[in-house]
Amino acid sequence: MKTKYVMSKNNFSETFLWLKEKLIELQVEQREIFTTQLLLEENFLQMEKLSEQQQNFSAQVYIQESFGRISVKLTAIGKIYYPSVKIEDMKEDDEDYARTLIIQAHRKRLRYSHINGENIVTIRVHKSNITGTQKTILGLVLGIILGVLFKEFLPEAELNWIEINILNAIQTMFLNALIMVTAPMIFFSVLAQFSNMSDTAYIGRIGGKLLIFSLPKLAFYVALGLFAGYLIGGIPQLTVMVGSETITSNTDNALRDLIVGIVPNDIVTPFHTNNILQMLFIACFFGMIMSRAGQWAAWGRDCATFFSRFFTDVIGVIVPFIPLVVMVSMMKLMLHTGFSALIPYTKLIIATAAGSILSILISSAIVSIIGKISPVPFIKKLANFYPLPFSLSDSTVCMPATMSFCHEKLGIDKQLTNFSIPVGMQLNMEGTAYYVAIISMMLAHTFSLDIDFEFLVTFFIAQFIISLTGVGLIAMPTLFASFGIPEIAIMMVIGIEPILDMFGTAHSVAGNITSTTLVSLKENKIDKKIYAGNTD
Repeated sequence: MKTKYVMSKNNFSETFLWLKEKLIELQVEQREIFTTQLLLEENFLQMEKLSEQQQNFSAQVYIQESFGRISVKLTAIGKIYYPSVKIEDMKEDDEDYARTLIIQAHRKRLRYSHINGENIVTIRVHKSNITGTQKTILGLVLGIILGVLFKEFLPEAELNWIEINILNAIQTMFLNALIMVTAPMIFFSVLAQFSNMSDTAYIGRIGGKLLIFSLPKLAFYVALGLFAGYLIGGIPQLTVMVGSETITSNTDNALRDLIVGIVPNDIVTPFHTNNILQMLFIACFFGMIMSRAGQWAAWGRDCATFFSRFFTDVIGVIVPFIPLVVMVSMMKLMLHTGFSALIPYTKLIIATAAGSILSILISSAIVSIIGKISPVPFIKKLANFYPLPFSLSDSTVCMPATMSFCHEKLGIDKQLTNFSIPVGMQLNMEGTAYYVAIISMMLAHTFSLDIDFEFLVTFFIAQFIISLTGVGLIAMPTLFASFGIPEIAIMMVIGIEPILDMFGTAHSVAGNITSTTLVSLKENKIDKKIYAGNTD
C-alpha cells in the first residue's frame, strides 16, 4: 500500500489533514499521528533551506505500509540534508535549536539518504504488530511445510544443491555471527553483574537475603532441568543433520580439570581459543575484585556495563534473522527425516510447561516453610498473575506490573519492592535456566557424551554461571562446543525457544516474586491483612 501527496509551505493544513485521515484508516494511534506530523513539518522546513527554489519549494509525501509496518517518506530536490548537528554544539537562541532538539529526540524514528540530488527522509510511524515470537513460529511452520514439499517433489540432486549452497550457507553465516558476538557478550555481562554486586552488598542485609533466597532456587532449577533433559533423552535425528565427523569427544571435562584448567595461565588465550569456561572465570574473578575496589574502579564498572549493553545491542541486530534461520533449519530437518523428528520437541515443550506450573507449587511451599505463613493466598494470587508474564514473554516489560502486584496484592512494602524486584530479576532467571538446561542435556544425550559424575558437575557449574546472565539459548553454542556438542546443533532447537520462553518468563517472574516475598517476611515488611485478603 502506497499513497502520495504533494506538500508545500502553503498547504500545511491540508497535508496534515490528509495524513491524519490516511493514518486513521490504517488504525494508527493518535500519539503516533501527532509525532509523525511534527517530524514531517520540522524535516520539511529544514529541507526547504537547502533548496535552490525556496519560494516554490515542495516535497513529495508518501505513506507506505508493509506487513503491519507503517512509514511516511518525504522526498525533495536539494543539497545533502542530514541533521548531524549535536545539541551541545548549539545555543538556545539559535534559530534552529528547537527544531534540531525535536529531530534529535526522535532520531531513532528517522532514516536519511541522498540519491541523485534528492533528499529522502523516512519517518517510522508504527512498528509491525507481528512480534518476533510470531515470526519465529511462522518460520518454523513454513520450514516444515517447505521441507516436506521439497522432499516430495524435487529430485535428490537438486535437493543436495539447495542444501549445500543455500541452506547450509545461511546457517553457517548466522552461526559465525552468533559465535563472534556471544562470547564477549557473556564475558561482559558476567563482569558487569559481579562488579556491580557491591551495590547490593552495601545496601546490607536485604541484598544479602535476596542473594541467599535467590541463588539456591536458581541452582535447583538448573539441576532439575538437567534431570528432566536426561529423562527425555536425545534427538537422534540431529546426528543425521550434523554428521558424525563433526562430533568431538572432549576429555577435558573431568572434575580435576574443572578446578585446575578453568584458571588460565594468561588473559589472552581464553579469548583466542574461545574457551568459555575460562572466560567466565576471568569475568567472575575480575568482577569481584572490581566490586571491592571502591570509587577508583567506578570507571571500570562503567566500562563493563557499557560493553555489556553494547554487545547486547549487537545481538539485537542478529536476532531479527532468527525466523529465517529457523525456517532453514526446519527445512533441513524435514529433508533428512520426517514428522517423527518433531516428537522430542513436543516432549521438550511439555517438560518446560510442567516445570513452569510446578514452580508455582514449589514457590508456595517455600513461602510456607521459610516464611511460616499460609501458602493459600500466595498460590491463588500468583496463579491469577501468571498469564501476564506468560503473554508478555519479557521479564523487563513485565517489571512494573510485577512491582504493583507485590505491593498491592501481597502487601509487600513499596520501598522493599522497588529495590528487590529490579535487582532480583537478574538473580531469578529460573525459567530460562530450566529450559536451557533441559535442551543442553538432551543435546549431550544426542551426541553420546560420557555423562558421568564429573561431567555433570562441570556442566552444572557452567550452566549455573551463564544462567546469571539471563541470555538464554542464543548464547549457548560456544559453551556447547567446549563440551563436545557441535555448535550448529543449536540451530535445530532455537526455533521453539519463543514457545519455551513464554513458560520460562512466567517461571522466572514467579521466582522473583517468591524471593521478594521471603525477604519481606524475614524483614517484617509485609502487610499480612493485604496478603490474606481478596485473591481475585
